Amino acid sequence: MINTNRTFFMLAAALCTVVANGATSLEVAITNPSKELRTGVGIAVPVSGMIWGRDAPLARVTLNGTSIPWQFDDMDGDGHPDELAFTVDVPAEATVTAHVTVGEGTSGSEFANATWAGLRLRDSNKRYPHADGVTFSGSDFPRATYDAILGHGIMLEGTYGGIRVYADNRQSIDLYGKPSARLELASTAFYPTGEQMAQGYGCDILWAGNSIGAGSFRAVTRDGQLATIDTVAQRTQRVVTTGPVRSVVEVATPGWHISGHTYDMIQRYTQWTGRRDIRIDVSGLDGAPVGAFATGVLKIEPDSNLGYLVNSGIALACGTNIPDKKHPELPETIAVGVTTAQRYICNVEEDSLNYLLRLVPDTSGSISYSMAFASAKEQGAPVALSDWQKYMEGLHAEVTDPCSVEISVDVPTDTVTIMMIGDSTMADKDLRGENQERGWGQMLPSLLSGPVRVDNHAVNGRSSKSFIDEGRWDKVIDKLRPGDYLVIQFGHNDEKANDPKRHTIPGSTFDDNLRRFAQEAIDKGATPILMNSIVRRNFPAPGAPAVTVADRYKKGYHPEAYASEGGLLVDTHGEYLDAPRRVAKQLNVPFIDMNAITHTAIQAIGRDASRDYYMWIPADTYPFAPEGKIDNTHLNIRGANFVANLAAQAMADTLPALRPFITVAR
Repeated sequence: MINTNRTFFMLAAALCTVVANGATSLEVAITNPSKELRTGVGIAVPVSGMIWGRDAPLARVTLNGTSIPWQFDDMDGDGHPDELAFTVDVPAEATVTAHVTVGEGTSGSEFANATWAGLRLRDSNKRYPHADGVTFSGSDFPRATYDAILGHGIMLEGTYGGIRVYADNRQSIDLYGKPSARLELASTAFYPTGEQMAQGYGCDILWAGNSIGAGSFRAVTRDGQLATIDTVAQRTQRVVTTGPVRSVVEVATPGWHISGHTYDMIQRYTQWTGRRDIRIDVSGLDGAPVGAFATGVLKIEPDSNLGYLVNSGIALACGTNIPDKKHPELPETIAVGVTTAQRYICNVEEDSLNYLLRLVPDTSGSISYSMAFASAKEQGAPVALSDWQKYMEGLHAEVTDPCSVEISVDVPTDTVTIMMIGDSTMADKDLRGENQERGWGQMLPSLLSGPVRVDNHAVNGRSSKSFIDEGRWDKVIDKLRPGDYLVIQFGHNDEKANDPKRHTIPGSTFDDNLRRFAQEAIDKGATPILMNSIVRRNFPAPGAPAVTVADRYKKGYHPEAYASEGGLLVDTHGEYLDAPRRVAKQLNVPFIDMNAITHTAIQAIGRDASRDYYMWIPADTYPFAPEGKIDNTHLNIRGANFVANLAAQAMADTLPALRPFITVAR
């Protein structure tokens, strides 16, 4: 059983099943510990290692056999989906189970947007172009950044209303109330026209003045005063994702100087469909003293007692305010609140304007809290104090005692194959004569368990060119099946410019061959994994580009020839290391930098100790090499086991669908 301290759950990506058609299948069981129904519980499933090489990733989410809305999200901004999101309602003290399939189903385009996030820029021609993000210099005047954006800041909207986060130093949260669940901010930008108002559109419902407003984030100075985000290196606002299930916006202020500290602060605001609350996650607060920050709500009617604080982490207020001072005849009745987990609370306090929660970051330098509001524009909204108190207590319970998730995994009945193509550093070796040489692919099966097997087609002396020309690739692609994996690692022999049968050129023929391997694997429904060459053991004397050994030392065991070795490991592969990375990026398939991984490891082992990992064989030790041998390219048993562990670790980290079947000692 896995518990989460959020209103949504980040699924452990290791727990998944690879099915024969190349899709990944997951069973997600969500349990509600409360005696109250919980609606719109958000689930975010990591998928970055499940959809490699697919231009239009597909998925399906079902609940009791019925399809429910979902969306792919690119949360890290690299251009590729890395999470799949959906929501579920969970009855009191009950469990619901969703079935998730990634790599099979639809593109999700059939689901209408139920949330929205956006940013529009002002321009003199009043076209107000949409932008994914905008960055201002920290030296810009706050009013300039505020006026540069239509609506004065990035906007976020859900079922019950919307917010904008001001683009100036205040970064205040402003509120938009509406009578219906339709999405409006894309057209009104917080300022509806008279025609739109006549059609029942919503509008700005809060005037915060000098208060903290509704859930805005503030620093607390040494004298106890609230401080805005004034001295920063930059101000960035961007849309992270928007769609039928959730929308997320981000506000980044690196280089925030306050009270003798500097923070690279990032705030993320998440709105799930069907939810009244907005999740706010603040990071980059490392080293902050206790009580250095605060959030809270304004006293809407300071003299009415329609608000209060709870020590466990709730601040709320209700009442009537006038959001537009030019129109006192248009008051708005609203309720606002914030809540957080006890671990973030330093203390609670109030001043003449606000109910405040004083906050302390956790050990990662982060603070998370939720804000919510209701407007009398919405029929039946909980704007009365007793109703709002009940709602906020329920939200606080979700924050402090969230739903738990249990993953049940069905073992696939069909075996998944990891096919391998490459050269001698990965190949299976002849063991006659007590041969001590091994390829790391030869050792990989010992690190795997369950319905997965290795089919190693790597061969000594082959380049990407000769592997194709000899017909070896044709045999591999014929055997490759949907759902399989193909490890591709060439380079050592492609580098040999004096051998036209093997030589290829980075950026040209080498890339072409790698691209062919990967694309044809994708076309078969398999997942290619591109790797570059493992490092050669090359510790040249200072100033020399590579170890050089006289001809008379080429054969046999002559360690004296290496007496002038230096202490720094130097690469020998050059541009051949970049081609696999380049092709992987072009095709959106996994890339593992085995050269960097092994380079770091061998350098750490050191010049002398690393000889024990390569083919340094004293004379009269084994029948296969009676004169002994020194080889700085090929691995012995210890070295091959070592590199296989490194490769398996990297594969587990890069491909979540394989992770359950990989056992490595880190």
